Amino acid sequence: MSGSVLAGRHALVTGASGGLGADFARELAGRGSNLTLVARRKNLLEELAEQLAGEHGVEVTPVGLDLTAPGAPEELAGQVPQVDVLVNNAGYGLFGEFLSIPWEREQNMLQLDVVVPVHLAKLLLPGMVERRFGFVLNLASIGAYQPSPLYASYSAAKSFVLFFTEALSYELRDTGVRATALSPGITATGFLDVAGQRATRYQRRAMMQSREVARIGVEAMLAGKPSVVAGRLNAATVFGNRLMPRRLTAPRMPPKGNDCGGQAPRMPPKGNDCGGQAPRMPPKGKGPKAKGEGQAKGRLGLQSPARTAASTAAVSSRPGRTVSAPAARSSSPPNGPVATATTRAPPWRPAATSSGVSPTSTVLSGPNSIPYFALALRLATATRLGRWGSSEPYPPTAKSR
Repeated sequence: MSGSVLAGRHALVTGASGGLGADFARELAGRGSNLTLVARRKNLLEELAEQLAGEHGVEVTPVGLDLTAPGAPEELAGQVPQVDVLVNNAGYGLFGEFLSIPWEREQNMLQLDVVVPVHLAKLLLPGMVERRFGFVLNLASIGAYQPSPLYASYSAAKSFVLFFTEALSYELRDTGVRATALSPGITATGFLDVAGQRATRYQRRAMMQSREVARIGVEAMLAGKPSVVAGRLNAATVFGNRLMPRRLTAPRMPPKGNDCGGQAPRMPPKGNDCGGQAPRMPPKGKGPKAKGEGQAKGRLGLQSPARTAASTAAVSSRPGRTVSAPAARSSSPPNGPVATATTRAPPWRPAATSSGVSPTSTVLSGPNSIPYFALALRLATATRLGRWGSSEPYPPTAKSR
């Protein structure tokens, strides 16, 4: 791109052998930036380097390196004398229950997702600040904005990247250097294959293309935004989470052995399995009031056997409700009819399947991770959807004015 601020500058892109990393390289090369591409698979880097050099006439240096190896960041910084743009893209996620993932894999993931970006920034930022020019683009995720069961460590790692980058952006406000965190949602890369997750129907429909996400990230970086969420649907998800109590932002994942519709139980009293509320029995020695046995009192009606069976069938047929029917009796107890309790399943928590996961539940970007009313509210009131979240640059300080 003629006249780009990056023309003739040097960019370092990690994880550049495919997916977002390769598209970041294409975006930067298209703006005239020379490149150093880093990944473990050097053969793929060499193919990409030859392609970019031929198409854009820039210098591209492939470096085959495992960034999680001891001393790897220092070795990389020593090979590149000057870096004007640092793109910390290398990373991956692990899908599964925390206790089932081997520590060796989890430690490697955290090293690459958290420690390596911070270490490279520590090594390369002093030169940028000294020259009063530079950009840092760190890859976060929309999982950084909410707890994500089955991606517990990955989501927390991306939260670190997001908050670290936003804080760093503020610290660098008077230096001529900018730091930006890009938070994509589900993107058409090899992420799910590496993580070990099969894409859900919602994820397949909401999936963005890698080149578009890379373009959004580079443009936000050049604009000096502390952070940006790629895509309007992803931005709506992030904003919707801000309107919800934190306990509801995680996708509904029922605990083991809980078949109560995907809702974690609140330690019910003895004898009550799923309701979370014990039936209020009539006082000892007192039966139903004089108005008749069929009188209902609130949600816990005192009913005759015939009316109890009829009401049980009627309520059971309604969506989102379950009813526990009273046990059969040979004769009426001395204290009057048996009290029955109804339990209402919350409408945003679909019934669990045999695998223990609600059928519409998705990880990281599922439709039930935010209430639909929050999304509708934002769509009705927003005027600049692409600038949701913490995407605006920090205002200039008195000193910079």
